[in-house]
Amino acid sequence: MNESGSIALEAAFALPLLLCIGVALSWLLLTARTESLVREAVDEAVRTTAAHAYPLDLLARVYQESEYVRNIENEVGRFLPYSVKAMFQERKQSDGSGEAEAEAVERAWSESDFHRSWAEPFVMSFVDRGADGEPLLDSDRLVVTSTLIPTFVSEDTSYFGLSVEYRMTLPIPFFSPEVVFRAAAMERCWVGEKLGGQG
Repeated sequence: MNESGSIALEAAFALPLLLCIGVALSWLLLTARTESLVREAVDEAVRTTAAHAYPLDLLARVYQESEYVRNIENEVGRFLPYSVKAMFQERKQSDGSGEAEAEAVERAWSESDFHRSWAEPFVMSFVDRGADGEPLLDSDRLVVTSTLIPTFVSEDTSYFGLSVEYRMTLPIPFFSPEVVFRAAAMERCWVGEKLGGQG
């Protein structure tokens, strides 16, 4: 009779302990998977953009030099918000001098809502998907905190980068702590032979 009572007592202590250990392990696996997904998405987004940014920049410059495009730019420019016009004017005024390059590097990391509006869906497009085709991360929890936009004025300004935060609430009763995952990546854009690149 004594032995059966001690077995019941051990089970009463051991089962909740094993359950807590199992839940803690599942949370650890969930956080590790989430961190890995965020990091992989940011790395892939930066790598892909760095590989394709310079050809797009060349195409944009060719179109900007055409008279037809300048006429369209003048017509459309009246309807653009000031922030967008200021960004384009800033780029046009960059003459490649040392001071302009230093200022461009300082201003390069942008935290503007304009960059967030395209960068967040862009990063989400690189998130792994489940069997149902849905992303494994929630887009509402992903925030692009800053972006580094290449200007291609020099090698120092030919980098693309993203800094991202992903917030996840752990389902712990009475606490619900929030875990913030941060990932950042920066990569030099391919620039061909323009800036002394190897191609």
